Amino acid sequence: MKCVARLICIISWYINCAFVASSPVTFELRTGQQECMYVEASSGTVISYYFAVQHSLGSKMELDYEIFGPDSDVEPMFKRQRELQGEWSFLAHKQGEYAFCFQAPEADLVVDVQIVVDLQKPGEAAERKTVPSSESFDPLQDNLDRSLELIERQLAVFEANMRRYKARTNRNGFTVLSFGSRARFLAVCGTTLTVVVLVAQTHCLKSRIKRLLRRRRGTWSDDGANVGERI
Repeated sequence: MKCVARLICIISWYINCAFVASSPVTFELRTGQQECMYVEASSGTVISYYFAVQHSLGSKMELDYEIFGPDSDVEPMFKRQRELQGEWSFLAHKQGEYAFCFQAPEADLVVDVQIVVDLQKPGEAAERKTVPSSESFDPLQDNLDRSLELIERQLAVFEANMRRYKARTNRNGFTVLSFGSRARFLAVCGTTLTVVVLVAQTHCLKSRIKRLLRRRRGTWSDDGANVGERI
């Protein structure tokens, strides 16, 4: 039974990998810098993407993005500006490399991106997505499938956000502990230095007072001797 269950899991995993490939990514986008992600797709396959701006170092959280096809890396096939988040699905009209380029015009951003490529045979995805038969096509089922796909993408982005939040929280905790230990060390050093300076100043002051007293005593002794000689 264990072997059968393991075989079923392996077969299910291969079937899932044969239909969908996804690549969730979280990255930092600097102001004025352009970051691109590339995917390979066959003609007729469906490419879907979802992105969301999670954090901004300034007051602006919008970005510009462009999608380039295999035909040209100069003229984008799709372009949007001042977007906070977005999603879209389209058919790959030609086999080759598709580029998704993002740019932050005004502030540094932290962006989550997930790209999903349908790896079904060319033509099958197009038939399923664009020309469904009137006998088997169910609008409710199609809307449900799209909603489930969107939920899956959003859950993947949420999971990535949670991992990033956990890593950032741990890093902040280590930073606080490090600053706390440094503060204690500096406090001890400052207190020790203050005590040493006070002791040194006290010793110097006592030495100077003793010298002044000796000089005055010597002066008084000389004056007394001179007066005795005169008398």
